[in-house]
Amino acid sequence: MKEVLVPLDGSSSSQYGVNHVVSGFKKNPQLEVHVLNVQAPFSKHVSRHTSKRTRSEFHFEKSGKALAATLQTPNSAIVSHPVHNEVGDKAAR
Repeated sequence: MKEVLVPLDGSSSSQYGVNHVVSGFKKNPQLEVHVLNVQAPFSKHVSRHTSKRTRSEFHFEKSGKALAATLQTPNSAIVSHPVHNEVGDKAAR
């Protein structure tokens, strides 16, 4: 079984990656697809004045918005996929 990680940022460019993975999934339904969205962390100055829960809720909401448009397309509906939300450096995650 092959695994594919699809990083999505909500841009129209990320839809190309989804389309490519969907076409691969149609050829090989055993393909395991993971979707990833990474949000930038708050600066230490902002973090001092907000709770961890508030920051987590904010990042989760932003991630949901970034993923919603891409994952609600008819093409992506045929692929079941776990969604991963991360906070940190995009390249490191």
